[in-house]
Amino acid sequence: MLVHSAGRGPLTLQPANRLCIRGEPTTLGSLRPPELPGEGPVAVVSDDVRVQLATAVALFNTGRRGLVLPSDRLTPRTEPILRSAGYSLVFTATGEVVWGSDLETKCGVALLTSGTTGPPKLYVHGWDSLSTHPAGLPPRHWLQTYSPGTYAWYQLVTLWMFAPSQALTLGPSDPIDRLEAAAQHGVNAISCTPSFWRYVFLGAPKGLFERLDLVQLTLGGERVDQEILNQLAKTFPQARISHIYASTEVGASLVVHDGREGFPATWVGQPRPGRPELRIEDGILYVRSPFAAEGTDRWHRTGDRVERKGDRMVIVGREDEGMLNVGGRKASRTHLEQTIGQHPDVVWCRVYTRRSPISGSVVAADVVPRHAVEDQEAFGESLALFCRGRDLADWSIPRFWNLKEQIPMGTNFKASR
Repeated sequence: MLVHSAGRGPLTLQPANRLCIRGEPTTLGSLRPPELPGEGPVAVVSDDVRVQLATAVALFNTGRRGLVLPSDRLTPRTEPILRSAGYSLVFTATGEVVWGSDLETKCGVALLTSGTTGPPKLYVHGWDSLSTHPAGLPPRHWLQTYSPGTYAWYQLVTLWMFAPSQALTLGPSDPIDRLEAAAQHGVNAISCTPSFWRYVFLGAPKGLFERLDLVQLTLGGERVDQEILNQLAKTFPQARISHIYASTEVGASLVVHDGREGFPATWVGQPRPGRPELRIEDGILYVRSPFAAEGTDRWHRTGDRVERKGDRMVIVGREDEGMLNVGGRKASRTHLEQTIGQHPDVVWCRVYTRRSPISGSVVAADVVPRHAVEDQEAFGESLALFCRGRDLADWSIPRFWNLKEQIPMGTNFKASR
């Protein structure tokens, strides 16, 4: 099957592109695609990474509409969505096929949203909207860090499927173990979330970073702040650092390479050939993208709040994160977390409210310190003193500080809310 991608000609598989799965080398061309029953859309349920990758290749080769579905994504929330859309479930471990459908559809790749901000939704992308890499990429060996079947996963998988001289390594589940695999197998490019690196910086063994010869670091999936950009630039001075704003709905919409938080303010309202258009209304980012999923609004309201800081537009949080209600007074959750996060001994924090018999509610915070803390009470007092020096209202400063050893991780190594 050939798919024409704007400005790059047809997409064609690269059977010689290398693949390393838990230390075992192979190639794209050696994967055995699963049998896809019927004619309608299919959801291939598997936790075998070889089957997941082979399914992507099979969907492209056959022109079928379908999705890669790890077993933990088949839940009481997602099953009715697939059933109503006419998808056949294919369980590759058992050979079982359920529901069954001969519904005729166009080709495409289906993706389920995570459901963290509402019910999961099903979106369909074309191969050209998933494969957004430019032509003429230099040879790269990528580390896959994202959950199978997600938009970010497909960004790397399509790079490996269609771009010449691109290799892919899949390693263990723990971020540090993945970097150990990356060092062992010659990975020189990594795409992941900022939280992935924050987790690693807390516990990486001595000498690990020196064994990584990285030339490309790409960040996405979460807000990218200047602190993590600076830390990566200091740790890997030879690497180009990029950050991407992307979503299942509109695809990859912003790509920034200059090492600065946010994106140039001049990009707003200025059409750029072949790139998404941006506008801001009432502080919310809207995107019109050539890489959007089928049926997405012409102008998509992202729900991300944006502020202008000098010559940059900076994403400061989600509108649905809401405000904290503290005894009838409102405090910005994002502002509190960003303020506490500026403390030199804080790697990550999350603020919330706790019930109080006196005022009804008070602010509390989960905090991951940069170093081991012997006196937790004294550390909490130092954080409160730091907040008072940042012009925060006294009632908005956390009264309870819960110290954690590691950042709690959710899907795709995003920090859990």
